[in-house]
Amino acid sequence: MGVDFTGFDGVQSLAGVDAVFMQANYNYANPDMPIAGQNQLVSFVSQGGGLVTSEWVLWDIAALGKFQTLYPILPSVATAIYNQDAIHSLARVTADPIINSGLPNSFDLPGDNIGGSEAYVAAVKQGATVFCNTTANDPLVGLSGWDVESGRVAQFSQTVGIECLGNPFGLKLLGNVME
Repeated sequence: MGVDFTGFDGVQSLAGVDAVFMQANYNYANPDMPIAGQNQLVSFVSQGGGLVTSEWVLWDIAALGKFQTLYPILPSVATAIYNQDAIHSLARVTADPIINSGLPNSFDLPGDNIGGSEAYVAAVKQGATVFCNTTANDPLVGLSGWDVESGRVAQFSQTVGIECLGNPFGLKLLGNVME
């Protein structure tokens, strides 16, 4: 567990950390992450670390102009459009032995409605991979990822909060992605 993203100011040590799970769910309306903290995460990923984000990060980028230093390393195209669905149906798009380990080809996850539960991610950046679509409304990107220099970044379109992680498939998927 680390500090709230608004307090991640570049002085926190990431020594011994393999991957960071960054949420902006319950505090999406807070001020931006300090630029020094964003630069630290970009450097961490570039040097071989992993970064996993969840929704409200993309909304913050598109609607409020936050996380602009991080945005270039994120695989999904930012959007300010979101839903409040109670269930997210995920379906495998690209097979990956680590991400898919122990998971069926499709499954439902409860949505954590924190002023919204999922970004309408319609596109990923060139070179990114879509691992899962979410099909509750239209086929949209549910989980995307890519390599950034020596590291990797993955991005969920869902909030990945308490309800999602209370589900065995949600917990397994996040664990696989962090791996």
